[in-house]
Amino acid sequence: MNDIVACVQRRWAEAFARSDSNAMALLYTDDALFFGSMPDLYIGRSGVRHYFTILPKGYKAAAFADTCTVEISRDLIVSAGFVTFTGARDGARFSLVYRMSWTLVRIGVEWRIASHHASPKNRS
Repeated sequence: MNDIVACVQRRWAEAFARSDSNAMALLYTDDALFFGSMPDLYIGRSGVRHYFTILPKGYKAAAFADTCTVEISRDLIVSAGFVTFTGARDGARFSLVYRMSWTLVRIGVEWRIASHHASPKNRS
């Protein structure tokens, strides 16, 4: 189960580093629920694609850590942990730590993200 989540995290981080909104969208279900760093709820792959298209530029990488998982059934996994986003904007480097929770569902042989929730670890 941890290998499944780690694989999805790796694919997610790779697509994120490329700023590939299409690859990001393909990691989600057709009807996914997505709360990212912006206040709106984005729905479905088209919503996920839109989110990553309008995300402010400058992000370079995402590194997942301290992920815990619960297997609800053989086709449903819930995960929660942290992700550190790094990048540069206006000549200044940044590092932001977010709490990240996912609900993963198996569709055929593929695992997809059905629900995504991210929020800052430290609120300022």
